[in-house]
Amino acid sequence: MKIITVLAALVALSWPCVSFAEAQKTDAIAHVGEGVVVIEGGDYIDARQRAKDKALRDAIWRAVVSLSSPDQTEKNKAAITSQIINNAIDFVHSYKFNDEKIDLTNTSYYVSLEVSFFANNISAALEKIGMQLAESPKAVVVVDDRPMGNITASGYLLTSSPTENMISEAVEWAGLKAVNRTKLRALKNDDEIMRAIKGDTASIKWLADQFKAGIVVVGATNAVEVSGKIIGTVSLKIFDGKTAELLWVKDISESLESTDQTDKFKTIRLAAEKMRDETAGFITRRMASKKGPG
Repeated sequence: MKIITVLAALVALSWPCVSFAEAQKTDAIAHVGEGVVVIEGGDYIDARQRAKDKALRDAIWRAVVSLSSPDQTEKNKAAITSQIINNAIDFVHSYKFNDEKIDLTNTSYYVSLEVSFFANNISAALEKIGMQLAESPKAVVVVDDRPMGNITASGYLLTSSPTENMISEAVEWAGLKAVNRTKLRALKNDDEIMRAIKGDTASIKWLADQFKAGIVVVGATNAVEVSGKIIGTVSLKIFDGKTAELLWVKDISESLESTDQTDKFKTIRLAAEKMRDETAGFITRRMASKKGPG
């Protein structure tokens, strides 16, 4: 256990880690990779390096598959390996350790990495190989922030939503194409959209089907004054687009010592920034469950 702790500390110091706000300034996609190797001759440092390299290769395989297709990836595996996988570090924007374990029983070393890649760079490399790029899977994103203003249901989608925009950024950072109120307006069915936000199964399926979206992300904001504090809350739910199964629920609140009602918007923004990170993390982990080759 002592060995694991020391090595983890070394890893934390030697590997770059950036915030979501920094990462989303670039065209980046994130994937999780895993690597397991046998510890040879009791050399834990060597095993850690090999497991780390294997996890990075696993992550970039997943990125390649998400940007093209499993069939194309398999057909062009040799070229992808020589031009992209073997040079994986050249495509990395940032990365961090999710987990690191030493199994003394099986003498193995396990590493899990969350890696953010430059999507445009990988796409360009794939096109150079002669591969066609796949259309990004979609996610519907809609956040009800009417409690922050006097907006009627009929005019709900006509105004912009900073919170919805932040969650859309998280969705796209994780590799999906966000469909938000800009396109939802064209549906001209606010009532159905509002039912979806409230969790109505049929409405969620209907909303996902309009855009062939794999997931539907719905939420709401609220801010109240309590005992000299302004407390802002962002609540979010993520549903499977086909089944309307509830996949994830999260509530995040931020507060300020204030009685100024204009600070309600500030607390909502602070909560939304944290929710953006949490949302990106969940979607990234969910997408990582789809194994890539290699």
